[in-house]
Amino acid sequence: MENPYFRVQQEITARKVEELGYSSLKLVYDDDPNKESDLIDHCITQKAVAIILNPAGAGASVFAIQRAKEAGIPGFLIDRQINQEGVAVSQIIADNDMGVTLVAEYFADLMGKQGKYIELTSRDTDLLAQPRSDGFHSVLDKIPDLELIAQQTANWSAIEPYDTV
Repeated sequence: MENPYFRVQQEITARKVEELGYSSLKLVYDDDPNKESDLIDHCITQKAVAIILNPAGAGASVFAIQRAKEAGIPGFLIDRQINQEGVAVSQIIADNDMGVTLVAEYFADLMGKQGKYIELTSRDTDLLAQPRSDGFHSVLDKIPDLELIAQQTANWSAIEPYDTV
């Protein structure tokens, strides 16, 4: 798991699950919906008590989570949501509007409110990709001396952007 945010999210979740008396199985699907689906099938065959998941995609994850639900395994989604209600028990998502605004303001301050920057986006399949980008632009586009010179996907990778810069 190369993304430190997701790694910490997974570690904290596993620690809490174990504090509650359950064992945890930490799996990594590399934001690949097909691998995620295979891992959910593995959890079903292992008769998991529950699945706590940061879903791969708004639409791509629905059917795998539905299969778990039909097998009697509740799904709890964190950080990202799916675009169908009633499949997961809960969808706990971040306040991206506030978070994006705070990060964009902090970024602008670090830049001294001037200079050129590149925007790295998440995958287009991520339901929050465009709202996050729009949120950044709602702050940064109002600062005349900050200039966006390029935009590219980082595919939720901390390494991939370095290969293309």
